Amino acid sequence: MDELRTLNKKRILALVAALAVLMAALCLFSRVCGYDPAGSNAYNTYTLQALAWREGQVHLPHDYPHLELAIFEGNYYVSFPPVPSVPMWLLSFVFGQNTPDNLVVKLYALGAFAAVYWAVSRKGKIGAGLFWATFFVVASSFLPLMLLGAVWYQAQLLAFLLTVLAVVLANRGKATWSLALYALAVGCRPFNAIAGLAVAALLLHRKVPLKKWIPGVCAGLCIGMCYGLYNLARFGNFFEFGHNYLPEFTRSENGQFSLAYLWNNIKLVFAGKPFSNGEFVKFGFNMFMANPVFILFGIWIIMDVVKRKMKPAQIAAVIAFFVQLFLLMLHKSFGGFQMGLRYTADLIPCVLAYFLVSGRNRRVHTWEAVLLGAAMVFLVWGTWCVHI
Repeated sequence: MDELRTLNKKRILALVAALAVLMAALCLFSRVCGYDPAGSNAYNTYTLQALAWREGQVHLPHDYPHLELAIFEGNYYVSFPPVPSVPMWLLSFVFGQNTPDNLVVKLYALGAFAAVYWAVSRKGKIGAGLFWATFFVVASSFLPLMLLGAVWYQAQLLAFLLTVLAVVLANRGKATWSLALYALAVGCRPFNAIAGLAVAALLLHRKVPLKKWIPGVCAGLCIGMCYGLYNLARFGNFFEFGHNYLPEFTRSENGQFSLAYLWNNIKLVFAGKPFSNGEFVKFGFNMFMANPVFILFGIWIIMDVVKRKMKPAQIAAVIAFFVQLFLLMLHKSFGGFQMGLRYTADLIPCVLAYFLVSGRNRRVHTWEAVLLGAAMVFLVWGTWCVHI
């Protein structure tokens, strides 16, 4: 018992130190790129929605031309799912419209880092926990999103945090919290619903009795019902979050989703070059350089297939990964101005699920450390080049 208490104390101290260093680094990086590390952001859609809620309205009082707003029957609506507005609603009672958007995205990222670290560092693997938390969270297309709290980045990082928590808790057999958090993640990024296959497979892998799923399933259904009723109140459609009423898509010949976008997106996702005329491409490049953990994912899959070590939960994670990727490639764009390829970062929780089932939370190989080091240099440099 004393050894376990000492181990947990070391795990906690290492985590606190790592989070402090990461927060300091992100704040410094934000400042270097010209942003207030904890300031509000001009693209504060969720705060505006929260303020409208406080006035008893589901639409905004008027148009904000710089924001992506859905136009329906003469009113202006937030065109994104509502969950990210909930934290901003709470913060609005303290900060009003000037919510600390740039700080909030950093806290979401630190939460995801802590969750991965805690999952991996069990049984004294503190070094491995820090390494893999860095690889899964920081060395990715999420890094540039941690600098400023624009509406898109808030949604994506909160969805990432909630999905990572759902995966980690499912791996520990905690069905109720895992399923509830998964449902909340869908209310940030609807395509994260596909990760539910990986979450369910983890619960089955950990032999969680189906009767213990019931509270989580009920909570998830209630959360989903809230989304549907909110959509119904705004657009008269249980399943419409508002994106289809954005001018960008109402004016587009093929709409928001179409097979017509597939081929160009395939070329971008798998072969997009990070440089053009000596400068970083600012509208996305291939997902392996943008999120190097996908390189490891491919290697792990090949190794496990060859060795015939693929478990059903790993197969489910692979299926969820490629189904979600396919659906993303039907979208008109992969996120506009960006460093990396931020939509594909949504797939990282599926890789995490695969990783946890495979039992790879062991010592770090030298080549993996070299890959992480190279990835961090590349992503930090690219983020700086794009944002200055």
